[in-house]
Amino acid sequence: MKKTILCLMLALTTVGCSVTHEGSTKLREQTLNSIESKIIANKTTKNQVREIMGEPTKITQQQSDLSEIWFYESYDKHMNYTPVAMFPITLPLAIVFGSGKLVSPIQENKNVKQLRVKIDTGTNMVTNVSTAVTQNNWY
Repeated sequence: MKKTILCLMLALTTVGCSVTHEGSTKLREQTLNSIESKIIANKTTKNQVREIMGEPTKITQQQSDLSEIWFYESYDKHMNYTPVAMFPITLPLAIVFGSGKLVSPIQENKNVKQLRVKIDTGTNMVTNVSTAVTQNNWY
């Protein structure tokens, strides 16, 4: 009984978790309504988008119409660390299945926000805006 309680207490103290914020800080602060009111197709310029949202996470060039697509992404990365090799049964399993680590991280992304802005490089105007929430004209 004492060994069981000791193992349980040891397991609870070795399990850990952490949360980090990844991606665009400015996107994290925005709501869907605020994005729709600030970034308007055929009215908002490339420089205005940069002022509102900051630097994009990624930029791709469209060869078909010579436009740019700016990607913004923000999420909370939750990492849970679980002891794998702590118990007599799990150590051989960890070795057999290739983990070989004492602690195994499990990653989960929460509060995910995504924004795509299509910009005409000729006029430097926004031609399309879509979010992962609405998936309006998601390209």
